[in-house]
Amino acid sequence: MSYDLKEIDNSIRNIDLLKEKIKKKTTPMLSSYNVDPIGQLKIQNVRSLSTIGKIYDCSWSSNSQNFITLASGVMYCYDPLKTDYLWKINCFSSKTITCSYGTKGRLVACGGIECSVNIFNIESSSIPNNKNKIKNLFRKKKKKNFGSNFNFTEHQGWISSCLFIDETSLASSSGDTTCHIIDIEKQKSKNHFVGHEQDVVCVEYNSKKPNNLISGSSDGSARLWDIRTNSAVHTFLYENEVDDISFFPDGNAFASINSNVGSMYDLRTNKLINQYRVDDVTITPNIAFSSSGRILFISNADNNIICFDTLTTKKISSFTNHTENISTLRLSPNGYALLSVGWDSKVNLWA
Repeated sequence: MSYDLKEIDNSIRNIDLLKEKIKKKTTPMLSSYNVDPIGQLKIQNVRSLSTIGKIYDCSWSSNSQNFITLASGVMYCYDPLKTDYLWKINCFSSKTITCSYGTKGRLVACGGIECSVNIFNIESSSIPNNKNKIKNLFRKKKKKNFGSNFNFTEHQGWISSCLFIDETSLASSSGDTTCHIIDIEKQKSKNHFVGHEQDVVCVEYNSKKPNNLISGSSDGSARLWDIRTNSAVHTFLYENEVDDISFFPDGNAFASINSNVGSMYDLRTNKLINQYRVDDVTITPNIAFSSSGRILFISNADNNIICFDTLTTKKISSFTNHTENISTLRLSPNGYALLSVGWDSKVNLWA
């Protein structure tokens, strides 16, 4: 069989041109589609609590029946329907800034400036009475007790974020430019993610796609990691530090906040699909999706929580009960309530 060399050359050129077109192709902005707008949201402050000192972080239990807050080195656990706390833990340092509630409700974790992640067992046997302080003791036992208190010290910088993947694994990010997945049973790192050039500020796990982890950094990038290979499968570039990240409910997209711009990316194409602009950015802007994904919540410098329509990018409404910087936004796993905490020592529940 003979081939025309000229035809082969033309085919090769056409293939190269198609490859270039595919590379340059962008996903249409969602706002370019005709969709029905959302009406004015009626979100109310259903509960407001106060504690002592700036509140840096909060986390829900997986059943949405409890949540924890972190203020002045003390972790408090609350029932959303009650005003007083159920129990508290004195952390190792007053400079503890991040916390996470275990997926089965028997473990909690925290970390901060001391460069270590502390994991506590909070099973009922550890808490004889309400409001009793859990002792920060590392008991020496002949046989290792799964889930017993321990201190993870493999990070070389401050701990910016920690997040339970399940009851046996915890993801952490650090100022040492890396992330870890900690094996709680073996009490050591089982995954180490290296690639950022500056502090890693936040980390999120994709529960819908369990091989995906994403991190945001001061180096102006977000990296999507494959847990199976410990390598970055894609890097998303920004003009400024990435302050917070949240996965879309179906796991096929994520939103991030940097400077005064919220950005939403499709993970199937790795393309930008929408942007949401905030007039004034707060010291630590935060971001969270509603359970449907139609609404994106972003905190701003006026201590407001702005509601954006993710499809049209329009601001729907805003609300606040904070007088100082909002440090964290967390939607309850059942999707019924939004939790906000801030430097004004306030805990607010919205529904």
